Amino acid sequence: MFVRPMLVTDQDVVQRCLKNGETVPLMTIRDPDLHDFLPEEGREVPDSDYWHRRLRDKDVTSEPIKSIVTKLESKK
Repeated sequence: MFVRPMLVTDQDVVQRCLKNGETVPLMTIRDPDLHDFLPEEGREVPDSDYWHRRLRDKDVTSEPIKSIVTKLESKK
């Protein structure tokens, strides 16, 4: 299963970044198997309960980052 970190969901942070033309920051998600953080570009991870919870809680996504940014910008 391929996942990547979600963008920070704090609307104040998102709006400030979009207004200033800055990149919206990504959440920092630990990888319990490799003992590091999930990189921005994402990676293949085991199909485990841990990653399914991260997907359910919207901490990570399997969607391309560009489509997420487009959705956020359309909410302006």
